[in-house]
Amino acid sequence: MRRVPVTKMHGTYNDFVVLDNRSADVKYLSEFARFVCDRRAALGADGARQRRTELVTLRSGHPSDHLSDRLRLASLALDSDAPQPVVMAVYFGIGSRLGLDWLRDRILELPRNDRWQALARAALRDDLYEMHRALTRDVLARGTSLGAPAAIDAWLVANHAAVERSQSVVADVKAARTYDTTTLPVALRELKNLVPEAG
Repeated sequence: MRRVPVTKMHGTYNDFVVLDNRSADVKYLSEFARFVCDRRAALGADGARQRRTELVTLRSGHPSDHLSDRLRLASLALDSDAPQPVVMAVYFGIGSRLGLDWLRDRILELPRNDRWQALARAALRDDLYEMHRALTRDVLARGTSLGAPAAIDAWLVANHAAVERSQSVVADVKAARTYDTTTLPVALRELKNLVPEAG
């Protein structure tokens, strides 16, 4: 029996097994996943994923102090055939162009003086993170052969009307200079309209 190297990873209360399958040694991935995820017979995990490109280095030199950004980048790199630098460039590029970084910082500044404030802040934060990841996937799915900046530009042009509406709402929230659980959800909801519907 040939040994197959895997890595056990976990995050946000889930665990999964990553198979380095860049050489396509494992042909029957669904059968392999069922076996390796069995908690009684094998490693045990909530799911298995194959590594098709270089993983994002978590000790990245990118000027982001948010470890959660880097974990999401690792997940996106697993899901995409695009090279690691392109995944990173699209993730941070689309975040900058749409003002997601600004919105994230305002959400993280929200008070957590009681349980309800903490829950409201966490819900907004998680919605923003999932939206950021979904937008990055959408840009990557459209192709990055001309590089990340060109891919982002093409995505912005293709979604011009929706982007313009979302940016107008974000600008209004910024102008009001009141950043709380009444104004920030409005900006977030408008930005979520940019995410393509599943299916």
